[in-house]
Formats: sequence, structure tokens, C-alpha cells
Amino acid sequence: AYNGGTTPTMRLKNIPGNPAKANGNPLHLGTPDQRGYTRTDTVSIGAYQWTWPSQITINPQQASIAPGDSLPFSVAVLPVWADDKTWSASASDSTIVGIAANTMVAQSEGNARVMVRTNDGNRRDTCFVMVMTDSVGVNGIVHNGNSNCYSALDVITVAGNGTSFVMQPGSNSEMIAGEKIFYLPGTTVKAGGFMHGYIAPEGPWCQSTKSSFADEGSAEIGQVQESNQDNEFVSVWPNPTTGKITLEIESPQRISPVLIRCYDQMGTLVLKEEFSLHRHEMNLENQLPGIYFLHIQMIEGSRVVKVIKY
Repeated sequence: AYNGGTTPTMRLKNIPGNPAKANGNPLHLGTPDQRGYTRTDTVSIGAYQWTWPSQITINPQQASIAPGDSLPFSVAVLPVWADDKTWSASASDSTIVGIAANTMVAQSEGNARVMVRTNDGNRRDTCFVMVMTDSVGVNGIVHNGNSNCYSALDVITVAGNGTSFVMQPGSNSEMIAGEKIFYLPGTTVKAGGFMHGYIAPEGPWCQSTKSSFADEGSAEIGQVQESNQDNEFVSVWPNPTTGKITLEIESPQRISPVLIRCYDQMGTLVLKEEFSLHRHEMNLENQLPGIYFLHIQMIEGSRVVKVIKY
């Protein structure tokens, strides 16, 4: 459209911050925009600067569900005036979590990440998903030097029905349940052993990998983390600490984005940080003295590390 004179004018999208206000002027007519389309003097798709998405967010950021259950999720793409706000979703392990439209479907126990990407592939966000059972029964023997973790979305039942659970001297166990923990007859903590249980409806949960062992004819069932083995590639120092701690991921493989959530003994989230380097520093100086749990999540797996602040 012309303004009656010799200079062509363009009608631009009335959008806050639209780059067309700077770039879509007569001086740029006949030049290609970001997609390769030629800018013209008429109102068309080529008459303004293409606006790419700058951010995509998935909600929730973390989820815990039981096999067979489903959980809807929402996705937001910014800015709201982006020309292409379409997105796609995928799971790091489809045998653990399936995707159906805007819904996660739990397939089997384990850890997985649900990732959403913008259509241009330049923006992404991740939800960490733990698929675990509603109820867990715990029995067996935890030997000196072993540190185990058990978790369930609803109830943990320790021993009972003629079984036993024995914490030997020098052993350590954590139990994290969404609703209840039952310590039944047959539960024994020997001098020098440590057993800590608490209710945390939103976690943090243990590593979601089933494991079992047979010692003296006993069996252990549940979500188990053997920190002496599984945490070998995660180093945290100094521990105990007066405030600042350093985390180092010693995996020889490429490090995926690492999400760290720090919880106190009551299961309250006090810090949340994300990094993608092999080493990261956290600051607990503003937290009260006590025991904290670092829930470390990445595509290679998840770990729970106990940190003491004095």
C-alpha cells in the first residue's frame, strides 16, 4: 500500500517488541527475512520480521507416578506472539514413560525424562519422571557399610508377617513414603546402625531401580539405592560443611543437564539448581544446621546424597 506519495509504507503487526518495527521499513523492502521470504510492500507473511520462540516450559517439572497411571502435562511457549508455537514431546525411555497427546503414561518402574521442544528445535524443557509402586514391603539384612534407600508413593511396610528387617552396626537406611511408614515386629536396629524414615508426599524419592539380594536366606524388596556402588561417580565435599559444597560428576560419558533439589529432614524443598558441567558449587549458608538430602537427577540416573551442615 502507498501513502499517496512515492514512498511505500507497510502495516506492521501491532505486537510489543516486534522486530518488524525496526527491520520492517521501506529500506528493507525486497530483502529476505529470517526464513528467506522476500519482504514486500503489501501486508503479507513476508512483510514483518519472523518471531522465533524464546522459551518453552513444561509443567510439572517433576513427577512421580505408579505403573499404569497417567498424568496430564501442559506446555507454554513464549513470547505469546511467536509465529510458530507448535511443539513436540518425547520420553528418554518409552518403556518407562509413554506420551499420548498432553499426557504421560507410566509403563514400568524406573526413571525417565519427558522433553518438550519447539518446532524449530532451539528451545526445550524437561520433566523428570519417576515411575514407582504405591506400596513397598521391606525386609532383609543391611550389613555394615551399606547405605540403602527405600521409597513408595503411598506406604512402606517394614518387616511383619513373620519377616524381619535388621540394621547391623555401621549400616544406614532411609525410608521415604508419600503417606505412611509401618514399622512392624521384626524390625531391629542394632547399636551403631542408623534408620531414618519420613513422610514426603512430593519426594525426594530414592533412585527408582529395583534390586534384591539374598543374605542368610533373606530377601529385600523395594526401591533401593546402594550408595557405595551407585554414588561412585557423584562426589560432594566438604561433608560435613559450614555452608558451601562442591558437587562433581565423575562420569566418563557426556554429562546431560543435571537437576539438583535440596530437601531438609522434613521433606521441604529449600534449594533447586540446574547445571550441565562436571562441577558445580551450592551454598547452604542460609540454611539451618542439620541433615539435608540432595536429589541429583540426570538422564543417566538419579542419586540421593546426604549432606550434614553444622
